[in-house]
Amino acid sequence: AFRALRLSLQELDKYYGNIPQICHRETPLFSDLKLTQSEESEEATTYKAILQADKNAQDHLVVYVKAVQRKYYSLQAQNILYENGRHAPGIIDATDRPGGWLLVYMERLQNHVTLDKFTHTLDNSERDTLKAEIIRLIDFEWSGAVGTACYSHFMNHIAIRWPEGAEDGKKVTVEHNIMLEKTFQKTNLSQDSMLVD
Repeated sequence: AFRALRLSLQELDKYYGNIPQICHRETPLFSDLKLTQSEESEEATTYKAILQADKNAQDHLVVYVKAVQRKYYSLQAQNILYENGRHAPGIIDATDRPGGWLLVYMERLQNHVTLDKFTHTLDNSERDTLKAEIIRLIDFEWSGAVGTACYSHFMNHIAIRWPEGAEDGKKVTVEHNIMLEKTFQKTNLSQDSMLVD
């Protein structure tokens, strides 16, 4: 068995050693977004990144950059939540990268804390009012339109009782969303990863 493993590893080394590189590792080109804000307009330009801070730069917007697999990330879901009450960070830009990756440039949330830390001293009515006004969702992997979005291949089958048909890699249905919403309300799981402004 060990001999077979050693030979297999040698074959894998040969195989991966002969794969052509998609990009040069020494100088990868990432899109860099520079925003200059003024009262009249916002200007966005995309160019080759200089991966260091510009000490002379003024009026720059600090952004988060998230690297995600394009096929699993829903820019549309994030935009819908942003445009309907700013319940998600605004997308400034998104650029395709080799290998199916997507770089998503989004606004940086200022002074955020987790919802549990912020609301633990409030009574129920105050907590409900705040939740409706300040929650911002930040992760849109595995989200999308009904019939197109799929579950992660790493679903938690131990702590969460999933509805029938909700399986790794399978499509999300309306019935699944209704059941999960009820589960989250009963267990307060929806608060674990929420951020507030």
